[in-house]
Amino acid sequence: MDLSYKVALVTGGASGMGLALVTGGASGIGQGFVEALLAGGAKVSIVDYNEEAGRATEKDLVEKYGSSNVIFCPCNVTSQEQFEEAFRRTREVLGGLDIVVNNAGVGGETDDKWEAVIDINL
Repeated sequence: MDLSYKVALVTGGASGMGLALVTGGASGIGQGFVEALLAGGAKVSIVDYNEEAGRATEKDLVEKYGSSNVIFCPCNVTSQEQFEEAFRRTREVLGGLDIVVNNAGVGGETDDKWEAVIDINL
């Protein structure tokens, strides 16, 4: 999925886009944002609840873009402590933060899951 035109709208399309954090970045649309940002020259922190997918995505992208350009931070975005730790680690390891893509989200708006949908999506 080519998201480069979307990234250009956010970043002005400059090469060396800076430092980005992408929630829900281990798969799907979030992974597309991660790859587009890396291809544009950004350093990226993949933030995701799914540690197995996050580690696999990090491994694949480190091979392509180098270990100094991509990290994975396991995080449940409904936990303020974990979210703050992901931001802290991103700034510490990558050297700052310029872009945040708040992509994490779930569906399933049934009666038994509505609170989780609100916590994660908002």
